[in-house]
Amino acid sequence: SLCGQDLSDHLALLRASDGFEAARAKGGDHARSFCEAHSLSFRQMQTMRQTTTRLRNELQGRGLWGEDADRNGSDVALVCAALCAGLFPNVANGSAKGGSKLKVQGGRLEALPHVS
Repeated sequence: SLCGQDLSDHLALLRASDGFEAARAKGGDHARSFCEAHSLSFRQMQTMRQTTTRLRNELQGRGLWGEDADRNGSDVALVCAALCAGLFPNVANGSAKGGSKLKVQGGRLEALPHVS
């Protein structure tokens, strides 16, 4: 299973991409076999690879992606933390009044934000 013990769609997608790249590097029909073994669409994996390459090239062109940008890509805890940090603004936002509760799309989240 691509999600492993983490049970994360995001990490499963990351592992699918990494596995596809590794299989592709072997040459031949390895990438297609990888997709079949994991019930993935070969065409969609190619499209994802092309999109990733374009995004990476754009970030490099703007000076936002360096040679060592992938150095922590295998650190699952760090990847999860980065995903959570990126998703957080879409989950809740603080009150402009400086209140102690976080407002969530149609209700209230009963939690105090961390002060650090």
